[in-house]
Amino acid sequence: MNFFTKVLSVVFFSIVISASPMLAQYQLNGDAQALENNCFRLTPSQDKKVGTVWFSPMINLDQSFDITFEMNFGCDDEGADGISFSLSNDKFALGGGGHGQGFGYLWDSFNIEFDNFQNGEDKDPSFDHVAILQHGKTEHGAVYNVAGPIQTNPNNNNVEDCNFHEIRITWEAPTRTINVYFECNLRLSYTGDIASDIFEGNPNVYWGFTASTGTRSNAQTVCLKDIKIMEPLSDHTVCPGGKIQLNADERFTSYSWSPEQDLNDPNISNPIASPETSTTYFVTITDNCFEFVDSTFVEVLGDSVSINFPDSITLCLGDEIILDAYTKDAMYEWSSGETTPSISPTSSGNYIVTVTLGDQCSANEAAQIDFVALPEKLTPEFTSICPGEPILLDVSFPDASYLWQDGSTESTFLATSAGVYSVMIDHFCEDKELFIDIAFEPSCTDAYIPTAFSPNGDGINDCFTILSGSDITNINQFVVADRWGTILFQQENFQPNDDNFCWDGRLKGEDLPSGAYVYFAKITFRNESTFILKGNVSLIR
Repeated sequence: MNFFTKVLSVVFFSIVISASPMLAQYQLNGDAQALENNCFRLTPSQDKKVGTVWFSPMINLDQSFDITFEMNFGCDDEGADGISFSLSNDKFALGGGGHGQGFGYLWDSFNIEFDNFQNGEDKDPSFDHVAILQHGKTEHGAVYNVAGPIQTNPNNNNVEDCNFHEIRITWEAPTRTINVYFECNLRLSYTGDIASDIFEGNPNVYWGFTASTGTRSNAQTVCLKDIKIMEPLSDHTVCPGGKIQLNADERFTSYSWSPEQDLNDPNISNPIASPETSTTYFVTITDNCFEFVDSTFVEVLGDSVSINFPDSITLCLGDEIILDAYTKDAMYEWSSGETTPSISPTSSGNYIVTVTLGDQCSANEAAQIDFVALPEKLTPEFTSICPGEPILLDVSFPDASYLWQDGSTESTFLATSAGVYSVMIDHFCEDKELFIDIAFEPSCTDAYIPTAFSPNGDGINDCFTILSGSDITNINQFVVADRWGTILFQQENFQPNDDNFCWDGRLKGEDLPSGAYVYFAKITFRNESTFILKGNVSLIR
């Protein structure tokens, strides 16, 4: 029946950043202060301080979430008291200080405490610990202590070490399970109906952080890194003979869908399902820290639909094609916005159609259309040649043949000296001859590292990074430290001249003073040599 296509499912499994660190709104309370780079100082290093920060929009506990942040608990091992990740129905909530850690006495709250001081009245263990508590209670061993306490860092009983530590909190809505990770180590899990037990059945809650000091103190800081809200897989009805695309977020490490027999690939984020009978599909999503499982029921019901597009179509630029998805008594929705039974694409892309038969069922189909045109010129990575280092000229093009100036017919040519090179390309779309003039370059290891910068916001030398023309192929490692060896800034595997990988003279949002700082850079150049460069840079304010 029909000719060409593949299709986008209605929402299957999608993870979206509903409140990214850059966009989340927040309410500060007590002594909490907002810093730069999505960081918040909950308490200064002063006695008897308490601060909270709550974020909007509210999260819905019927949806899974995955929140990653960094905590700095201060530098004084004898300091106090700790920080919590908390849920509350009040964005102005500010609890008790001291051992209350900013959430004490907040009845409508769910709290994951990172407690760094040993209070006898709370039956605290002798090490810095993490525990899960409800209703603003802080005593361990009591009914409202639902998990822990356990040592926060499995490798060190002290976390008040001046360093930022990555914390990750995941909530699996289908199983009502919350997990706590410290630097990718699972420390605690708790399963329970938080909405019913704490918030009288209301799943919409604020999330945030609380902290306090007592007669001892620490500067306690939190920095947001990533916020994901995960919608559960929806159930769907597909027409007999139809297909549907299952969609999981592409940012995770691996995927495993089951059952496998009706899927085109069970190990990708968005396999196409072609079930002959109603089927429940399960997906296990993993990354370097956690594993998440969800499922969807795909019901096969209604009138038959048969739409069969080739997976991919290659056309010459300017050719015409019609994608026809006609089905009797159907409605159509194309990814390009059309609602007609057929469309005629004029540009490359993945064209997806959803065919719906009344309120019975729907089916998906898609085709990848590629309009091709031969290149206008040879574009190697470099147009100058290093001493003893050849340049690869590559004109590989689907369904083409080649004739170089010396009579060779491969798709690539190795240029070993300066000069003019040419190739004739024979393709079903057209024939074309390309030329390139390659010059000689006596030095292929040029790099420029500034000796000073002034991060004052005037747009001139505001950032410290590595600069280059085209000789650097990769900056393997770039580290800035103070004169005592404390690492202030570190990046790996990036390209020169990129302000996204430059140091702005700050540490976790706070300005560092003027002075001399040390840098270390490991750089790979276009001639495949690797050098380590070290030196000093002056920060001028």
